[in-house]
Order: sequence, then structure tokens, then C-alpha cells
Amino acid sequence: MSTFNLFKSKAREDDEDDRGEAIDSETIAGGGHSTEIAHHRLRVSQALRSFLAHEGLLSNEQDEEALNALLDRPVVSPPASVLDRSHPLPEYFISSSHNTYLLAHQLYGSSAAEAYETTLKAGARCIEIDAWYVFRIYFPGSTLTAQG
Repeated sequence: MSTFNLFKSKAREDDEDDRGEAIDSETIAGGGHSTEIAHHRLRVSQALRSFLAHEGLLSNEQDEEALNALLDRPVVSPPASVLDRSHPLPEYFISSSHNTYLLAHQLYGSSAAEAYETTLKAGARCIEIDAWYVFRIYFPGSTLTAQG
């Protein structure tokens, strides 16, 4: 089942694009998409600049320093207790998160148990493991990926 690709005819050879984009520990939790670089490439429309100036968040529509300071503010500010990772892992409530096990494309990419370890080390406290006791095997969710 792990070689099944819904979007590919049998006549075509397997190529790298069909396997999906692989991920590793550097591409999760905001680390792999060069967030700092992407953040400073943001373009703010004139309409939004006008609105921010009207609301008093910018002194004028061309106030780049204030605009950058506004963009640098965190989207959320969780309480310190939520960010505390000093306890052993079993003391945290770990719930379900979709596709944690994937290393590439959801439908036909590879999966591995190491993806859970990487996710937990990155700070997540939410993972998914589907156990199918009838077959005595573990499947990573209800997708077409390989057995875990």
C-alpha cells in the first residue's frame, strides 16, 4: 500500500516529485521555512497601512520602523506554565494531532516512528497513534501511507 499513488498512471516512471517533499527536524516547529527571512519579506498593502495609521498603530502610512515593530510582535503570548517543558514527558497530557508520523506527502510519502520523537523534541505535546489491534499492527492514521 505504501507505493500506491492515486495521482500517477502505471505507465509513468516513479520520479522524485512523486515521493513528496521530505521533512526533517529542521523543517518543523517553524524552523525549516526560514521564518525570519520570510517575515522581513512581508509586503503590507497600502490599504492595511492606511487602516493601521487611522487606528493609531502607525504615526503615518510610511512609518516603516513602527510597522516592523508591529510585525515583530508575537501572534500569541501563552502563559509561562504552558511553555514549561521541565517535567518528564509522562506528566504531560498528550492528545491527538493529525499526520505527526509523516516524513513527506500525506497520500504517498513515507512515514516513520522517528517523526514522533522529532515532534516531541521540538516541543509538541500532542501526537496521534492509531492502534488496530485486530491486525496486531499499527497504522499511522487512516491514510494510504506505509504501516508504522
